[in-house]
Amino acid sequence: MIRSIIFLGLALLLGACEEKPELISHVRTQEISGRDEGPLWLKRPVYRVQLPSHWQYIESRGSLADTTKPNAEFLAYGEVHITFHSFPSRSLEERIPPSSQVARWKSQEMGAVKPFSNGGFIGLFLEGKSLMAWSLQLDASLYQKLRFLASSAEEQEHYKQLSADYTIKITGPPELILAHKNEFLDFAKSCELIQAIPERL
Repeated sequence: MIRSIIFLGLALLLGACEEKPELISHVRTQEISGRDEGPLWLKRPVYRVQLPSHWQYIESRGSLADTTKPNAEFLAYGEVHITFHSFPSRSLEERIPPSSQVARWKSQEMGAVKPFSNGGFIGLFLEGKSLMAWSLQLDASLYQKLRFLASSAEEQEHYKQLSADYTIKITGPPELILAHKNEFLDFAKSCELIQAIPERL
């Protein structure tokens, strides 16, 4: 009897030890390119996200200069579409307020709007039955800092991508959005710049 209890305890302990690597293997890192625009037409990875390994990554081909074209797309559970757009700008005045983006989405589906911040970006989160969407802008002081740091044309173009607004939009059947809500929230929270904002003045 005692031997059976010890054996059962060891089996449970070994099973628990095996869970961590298994959970880690279910998540992967994906880099997302910025837009290729301006005189240098450079397109390089700017963002990094964590996503479940079963999601399908749909890479955008060709030029990304047109901001109506997503930087990246993902497909989850065969029916949930995830799109990521960035919107580089030359000045604070050129940026589109998150409230304007959310108003446009609300014309498609009503939902609750909440403030959201992540990695130096601030904005709004809209949650509806078949839609979850985020509109985020880099903090104004960090945005201005990047404007003054560029010392070359190439650096200026790259910093323009780092300071770009971005949106994440997730659409799909209400039952799938509800069932995997935390997974989609984790994806949005994982989004970060690959390169930290430089500290030199």
